[in-house]
Amino acid sequence: MKAQMRARKAENDLRKEDRTVRERFATDEEAFRHELFPAWVDRVDPHDKPRYRLGRFAIGPKFLPSFRSHPEDQRAKALKALVDLLTGRKELMDKRNPHVLRQGRGAEGPPQARARDGAAYWRMSVERNTAAARRVHYLKLPDGGLELHELVPHEVTQP
Repeated sequence: MKAQMRARKAENDLRKEDRTVRERFATDEEAFRHELFPAWVDRVDPHDKPRYRLGRFAIGPKFLPSFRSHPEDQRAKALKALVDLLTGRKELMDKRNPHVLRQGRGAEGPPQARARDGAAYWRMSVERNTAAARRVHYLKLPDGGLELHELVPHEVTQP
């Protein structure tokens, strides 16, 4: 019983802390970018920071609600994955298995693209070897930039 009460208190404390961080910014996007920066600081060694800066990226309308809907531990994992993606660290990205999001269920289906600009949908691993392992869906934009689309369970294969 006491363990359950401690667990509830810890969960409430995390929710309160999350609200507090978001309340310090005018928009949820600003709060997210604030959360991403320390993940980059922790993930990239000091001597690599000039070479592996966070790249330019946009945030699509579904990304932040999907990101915020996950518990703190999964968001922390997603932030690490996003640092790998946005810095373009090939040696780490290969482990995340980035690949084109395809129409249908097989690897033979045509790639999915956004109708208005032809941006290609991609996905990469946030977690592996766990039930409903999380994936990040993102778009490679025609101008070479990236747009974060959604944080989803492995089973979600449609944008």
